[in-house]
Amino acid sequence: MSMMASTDQALYSLCGHAGDQGNSKGVGKYCMTSAECTGGMASVCSTLMEPPQGPVYFCTFPCDATMANTCGENATCTCLDSAHPNVCGCVPDSCRIGLFG
Repeated sequence: MSMMASTDQALYSLCGHAGDQGNSKGVGKYCMTSAECTGGMASVCSTLMEPPQGPVYFCTFPCDATMANTCGENATCTCLDSAHPNVCGCVPDSCRIGLFG
């Protein structure tokens, strides 16, 4: 049996899995590169800035945590941590508890 990885093997991800469609703004759509984040406001793949908790694979966009409802349905503007209060992006609500508590 070959020990080489195949392209159809499951990829470990804390959030964002193959087939995730995202919301109306594209937040939460599965991606491995930003080139896959098209058709909505979410044009950046979260792989560009992996949180310390582990790998995540979803489309996002920068946001201002002081403005309500900027991320669309089922997503919330979330800042990386208290040391970086201005580094914020839209995160699917289903991911926030596991990633940010």
